[in-house]
Amino acid sequence: MIIESLHLVNFKNYAETSVSFSPQFNVLVGKNGSGKTNLLDAIYFLSFTKGAVSSADQHYIREGEAQAIVRGTFVTDKNHDISLALQQGQKKIFREDGQDYSKLSEHLGKYPVVLLVPDDTDLVKDSSEARRRFFDSLISQLEKTYLDNLVRYYPCLTQSYSLLYMFA
Repeated sequence: MIIESLHLVNFKNYAETSVSFSPQFNVLVGKNGSGKTNLLDAIYFLSFTKGAVSSADQHYIREGEAQAIVRGTFVTDKNHDISLALQQGQKKIFREDGQDYSKLSEHLGKYPVVLLVPDDTDLVKDSSEARRRFFDSLISQLEKTYLDNLVRYYPCLTQSYSLLYMFA
């Protein structure tokens, strides 16, 4: 899979920008705070249906704006146009080739990415929970049944914790 292009409108620090990528190798260079990580986060968002830095969608909408749009073209066997629209206080709209997803989990694994950020030192030095989340996200991209099982597992886990606290 290759990302061919990216177009951002009101995404984090970008009012509007378009970026084309080389199929071979790309290097992002710029001063601190210029938006390099924001470009990577936009690609991550298009792949994972959520951002890497924050779980709150409103943090991705540029300050003072009501909505943000991210569009990217991924090349697998053919070109696929992925788009995301975020609006303050509303559910995000996620599309592949012009078709809305009924469930965002249908998208996971189609365009796999791995993003390591400075905070990921927690994977090495902190508890096993951070490592488990990281590997759960990686495996979920490769194996759809793993994701389906996780989606069923976590509510059961929460319920069992509630029962344990109730009787403690």
